Amino acid sequence: MIAAADGMPLLMRHVLPSGRRTVFSAVIGHGPTVHSGHMTGLAEALAQQGIACLAGDLRGHGGSVTERQPLAHLDPDTGWSDWLEDMTALARVAFRGVPRKDRVLIGGAMSGHLMTQMLHRDPDLAGNLVMAAPIPPQPGLRALVMAFLRFRRMTHPLDRPDPQIQHHLYGFLRAHLPPGSQNQDTISADPDTVARVLQDPRGFPTPTLGYWIAMLQGMDAIWTDIGPGEMPADLRVLILSGPDDPQTRGGRLSGRLRDWWHSRGVADVTLRSIEGVRANILIDAPRLPVAPAITEWLSGTSDATPLPQDDAVPYQTALARLGVSVGDPVSIPALIDLCYAALEDDERWVELLYRLLLSSDADPAGMDALMQTVQPHWQRAFELREELRQAAAMGRLYHELIDRMAVGVAVLDADFALRDWNSAFAGAVATLSGQPLERLDLQRAVARILAAGPAGGRDGRRACDEVPVMHEGHVVGVLLQPVGLTAMAGGMAPPGRLLVLRAPETRGADRQHRAGLLSLAYGLTGQEATVAVHLAEGMTTEAIAQAMGVGDATVRSHIKRTFDKMGVSSRPELIHRVMSGPLGWLMGEDRARDASPPRLR
Repeated sequence: MIAAADGMPLLMRHVLPSGRRTVFSAVIGHGPTVHSGHMTGLAEALAQQGIACLAGDLRGHGGSVTERQPLAHLDPDTGWSDWLEDMTALARVAFRGVPRKDRVLIGGAMSGHLMTQMLHRDPDLAGNLVMAAPIPPQPGLRALVMAFLRFRRMTHPLDRPDPQIQHHLYGFLRAHLPPGSQNQDTISADPDTVARVLQDPRGFPTPTLGYWIAMLQGMDAIWTDIGPGEMPADLRVLILSGPDDPQTRGGRLSGRLRDWWHSRGVADVTLRSIEGVRANILIDAPRLPVAPAITEWLSGTSDATPLPQDDAVPYQTALARLGVSVGDPVSIPALIDLCYAALEDDERWVELLYRLLLSSDADPAGMDALMQTVQPHWQRAFELREELRQAAAMGRLYHELIDRMAVGVAVLDADFALRDWNSAFAGAVATLSGQPLERLDLQRAVARILAAGPAGGRDGRRACDEVPVMHEGHVVGVLLQPVGLTAMAGGMAPPGRLLVLRAPETRGADRQHRAGLLSLAYGLTGQEATVAVHLAEGMTTEAIAQAMGVGDATVRSHIKRTFDKMGVSSRPELIHRVMSGPLGWLMGEDRARDASPPRLR
């Protein structure tokens, strides 16, 4: 671990050759979706060939995350230059005592841009550059991105994750993959590799708007700020791509990258195509011949790969994959219609992007005016999409929750009549009533159960949002009025209630399911519910932050919102409410199960 000039941590990971003479020294870089831990396979493969490797987590990536430097966040104005200084410091440490001709910088699509600027500033830093093929400069794409960022900055906080930009970026790349592909399929064609990245809490974060502004503007500056003949003439460059690489449209744009390097004064530029690579080539080293391609090139024994012909019409291939012809420019009303059509068909997001790109290619100077009209609809449609997706995800969570816990759940209207229920609910009512299920009058049996304990007083039930249901002196259920049911009523009708029953001797819930129950009862988000469970277990703010992989400030923010939603003002109040109330019984807490019936609130 070393520190940048401003004290930010730079986490360094070395992989050194074992039993072989060191031939080269390499520094491996990465972008927002992966961190240095995902580079181990490549580093180990290179080390087998005598190449000493070092990778680092810089500025909100992987192990460099701190409270001062949150995960996947950069200052929009200084973030790129900060990252540049960090990577340069890392390289200088790695290359101490190594001749320039034996130094190798290895970067993905984003970090390859950064390394290009490093070599422009300091040609002596390394004599060899390996980079995953980035998206080459395209005037229409640049105009669209910059216009979008300008308007996005007006409506979204700079320090909050921005899923809209991430969704659109990966949708742009996904358009060049086989039909039916998902955004995460741009990471790799290997499901195990994708799963490994997605399951890592720091492996596929949603960057903040500040991060995207810093990175996209910094990457754009490479193409505009480095003039002809300004790169070191003796630099050797290897560009890795492939027939499935979405960033170069299957390699069709790689020729533009080679021509750019030649115009900047670098003659030794090799293009290498590898079957099966996607947007994150470097993490595929354990299953694809990425390391051999690099070592063969370094030793001078590899040849360039012939490249496919570029598209005659820009973006034609992407639209053709969607079954859409390029045709004439689309009108503004049609673009707005596409925004809302995307709520039901995710492929329409991709079509919208490429229609906008066609418009931008035709008139880059007019993108600000077009974006001013389309962007509010684009943003609102995406927000609606996210709300629908979150509702569906919560529905799946609750379905899994009640199934695995054998919890019975029923929706009652304002008059306590049954409106919907699951099979576990009918089974629990039958058990509590002592009647065979096939002869059970479910509505009457429920009425008897509700009349037997604290929930029996209808006026009392109306006054409370969480009421225990008693049977033979024991708590057997909870009557809730979740936020979701109240919202569904919309103020036009009395809200319904949720009746949750569990047959005696049913196993209690684990931590994940406890969080789900709290989310269901109080309208907490997933992270807020997790924080509430941790608080109920007596964990400190610092311990919760470490367990969840977030900063202390984030946890404190979750705690404040959780207190507000649960109607408590302190940790002891929250613990008492969770552990002593009927939800505590439902979650399987022994002290709640054995306690006397809780009081109505």
